[in-house]
Amino acid sequence: PAFEKWTDDHIRENFADLHVKVEPRRDGSQYGAEGALGIGRDTLGNFAADYATTNKYIVSELPSPMYKDVLVAPCLTCGELRHSLVEIDLWWSGGGSRSRLHRDAFNAINCQLNGTKEWIMIHNNETKNVYFEAANKWEMGGLSPIDVDNVNLEEFPRFANVKYGFVTIEAGDCLFIPGGHYHQVKSTGSKNMAVSVLFGRLRSFNASACKDHELKPESLDKMPVFWAWPGAGIKYMGRGDDHFFKTMLEDWMDKKKQITKKRMNGKLIEEFGHEAIESSTMVKKMMEFLDKDKDGVISVDDLNATDRFAWRNFSYLFEGDADLQNGFDFEFALVDYSKLRDRIMQLANMKKTKNGVSRKTFLNIYRKKPIVGSSYRGNQLFDKLDANADDIITANEMTDELVETALQPYEIAYEGEGGIDNGQEEEEPEEAGGVEEEEGGEEDVEGEEEEGGVEDEEDGVEDVEGEEDGGAELAEGEQVEEDGQAATEDEDVHDEL
Repeated sequence: PAFEKWTDDHIRENFADLHVKVEPRRDGSQYGAEGALGIGRDTLGNFAADYATTNKYIVSELPSPMYKDVLVAPCLTCGELRHSLVEIDLWWSGGGSRSRLHRDAFNAINCQLNGTKEWIMIHNNETKNVYFEAANKWEMGGLSPIDVDNVNLEEFPRFANVKYGFVTIEAGDCLFIPGGHYHQVKSTGSKNMAVSVLFGRLRSFNASACKDHELKPESLDKMPVFWAWPGAGIKYMGRGDDHFFKTMLEDWMDKKKQITKKRMNGKLIEEFGHEAIESSTMVKKMMEFLDKDKDGVISVDDLNATDRFAWRNFSYLFEGDADLQNGFDFEFALVDYSKLRDRIMQLANMKKTKNGVSRKTFLNIYRKKPIVGSSYRGNQLFDKLDANADDIITANEMTDELVETALQPYEIAYEGEGGIDNGQEEEEPEEAGGVEEEEGGEEDVEGEEEEGGVEDEEDGVEDVEGEEDGGAELAEGEQVEEDGQAATEDEDVHDEL
């Protein structure tokens, strides 16, 4: 149904309020893509209205209210495969983009709804020749350092020996991408949209359950998806599934097919590099969760007795809280807190600020280099600094206490993450377009190519005065002469900063 129904108008009319994750589509911006809800988060309605003219594309879990319009391939509708669906992803851009060479943790079936994609496919036995280095034996997703369009054979000589395949899919086609296989994708078309069904890497498959099953497409909303996301709140993109966790734990078992507390602690330190204290705390929680019969060890029976969807709770014990890009605080960590604080303190200490800084000027400062935040968060910060809520902030209002309180979310997130380098995509020549990461549940954003960034500091920020949340320049009823004086000084403040 999505193939015919998901026009831009249909999306705006039926799914406008659903959230999606967005990333920069071109220019290799390290600053992230701006959506209606801040850097990295947009609504489908807003995206559908401006994706053709803005530097962003959707790489997000598909909101579950849209499942009813998606059909699942017949091969995934029976037996163990029916219960192996991990997450469903939506890829949507203005086309003219390409991905880095990478691999994803899960199997995937990518179905093209609009546009064309050209795939370079490389088997996972070529890991040495594509110079991929995993952090540990369980890391299946990640990036190769090689630019397949401009290979440096002096730096990567083994790449000359790589065997690869090439395939093109168009609207209406689906392609199976085995988990762990390397691929690079080029997308074309003024609208390029695809849905990807990610499913687990099973060690074996018992076909008997499919013997009497009628193989036919089935609506996605009738299928059990491990990480089904409702289109609001914290996203789950990139998290492990029950098959992954069970496979790992079975691999850790001793000759008696069990895991002791000591053995689990050793595996966490050996394979994941956890500190002893951190590992000990994790082991205690994991043992309490998995040891169903409370005999002090984890057995195969314990693993099998754990409900499939209960493994989602284990994910939080093992993988920790949500990836920052999946939550609401991404912009707080992405913005350089020290530079933001410097700019705010400059405003507080400038004599000209006594006459007031308008919302428009503040947003221009917040959205330009070196801060490069969003209008959404910029308006929130302005409201916190505007103590008397008159839509003008002055030096007298911006006390040290007020500034520290207003910037606290940025300070906490920035110090917690050590700052984020989100640069990941580069613009292609005009005939080829920009960049888009493609496929898979692992969030392969670190280390992406950086080239350019945001628009020019002088003319790259759009005039936000007329935006709904932009606010008034001056208090209503002021004299024209005062208005002109305040506006001039407002511009002086902006220029000086």
